[in-house]
Formats: sequence, structure tokens, C-alpha cells
Amino acid sequence: EDEAKKQQSTNKPKKKKENKPVFDPFKVLGVPGNATGDEVKKAYRKKVKESHPDKQQQHGIDVSEHAGGGEGGDATTQMFINVKKAWDLIKGDENREKWQRSLYPEFNT
Repeated sequence: EDEAKKQQSTNKPKKKKENKPVFDPFKVLGVPGNATGDEVKKAYRKKVKESHPDKQQQHGIDVSEHAGGGEGGDATTQMFINVKKAWDLIKGDENREKWQRSLYPEFNT
């Protein structure tokens, strides 16, 4: 009887995990997976300037929307947050290389 229960439990289809999109800091910063530290830093500086809320205010976008209001503000704020997050994850050689090995195994040597 116990054997029958064990066999039944192993025959049940396993629930599939939902595949959430993986946060790829290299894509957020617009650099290839094998980018050097200098390339990452340069891309970060460019992206953070482009997406900074103060920069958006200079171009006539209402930054009060950034706090959770309108569509433009939300997208701009989210881009700025993602750029900062990407930088925090891959700044420094050790962190960058860890992410490179994880996301881009084809570049591993």
C-alpha cells in the first residue's frame, strides 16, 4: 500500500515554475555581456544622466508625476531606478564578472 502511494506521488505532473524575466543589468545599461568595467561605467553615466528626474524637468516633463502619477513620469522614474539597480549589481570587477558568468556563459573563459 505504501509503495502504491509513493508511486502515485511520483507520477503526478510537477507544477511548472512561472518564468519571470531575468533582470539583465547589461541590457539595462545598453552594453554587451562581455563589457569591460570602463564600458559599464561609461554607459551607466550616460544612462543615469538621460533618465535623471531633474533632466526630465528641464525638458518640461512634470516630475511630480514621478511620485506615482502619470504615465510618462512612471516610465522615466522606472528607467532611472533600473539604471541605478543595474549599476549597483555590476559595479566592480568581481560583481560584474559574477553576473557575466551567470547570464552570459558563452563569454566564460
